[in-house]
Amino acid sequence: MKNNKKIQYALAVLALGIWGMIIYQVIQYYNQDDPSAFVHQSAYIPTSTSASPTSDSYMLALDYPDPFLGTHKSVKKSKPAVKAQKSKPTTLSKQAEQAWPNIQFVGYSEKEGQAPFILLKIDNVNYVLQKGEEVKGVKLLKADKSHALVQWQGEIKRVE
Repeated sequence: MKNNKKIQYALAVLALGIWGMIIYQVIQYYNQDDPSAFVHQSAYIPTSTSASPTSDSYMLALDYPDPFLGTHKSVKKSKPAVKAQKSKPTTLSKQAEQAWPNIQFVGYSEKEGQAPFILLKIDNVNYVLQKGEEVKGVKLLKADKSHALVQWQGEIKRVE
């Protein structure tokens, strides 16, 4: 019986030690000095890392031996693709030059006694708007739970 009591005490101390380490790790995680560890960025603005455009065509190296037959096949080389010739730039009308910004209906939030909030993504940046507000020249005219009516340069568009 004395042996069982010693084992129970040893296991209790071991369990308390393990739980103590777990609690210590959790406390250390939440007491970090870096506040950016908990900040979630909702707006993503893509940036280009290369200044030159990349090529759209790839050349496959097909001069390897057949793994089953052990023979080496020779592949006929294909002619490189002909690039499109550059055409003279044409002048576009003012309406064609100024295209609609990329607008997406993201969400709808409504509280009792308050006007609803509409979440719109305009050119990959999220905005919270109410009826009548304007951002980047885009004015929110009307909104429902599934769509919104927006106005840009006098034109009205339904965004879903």
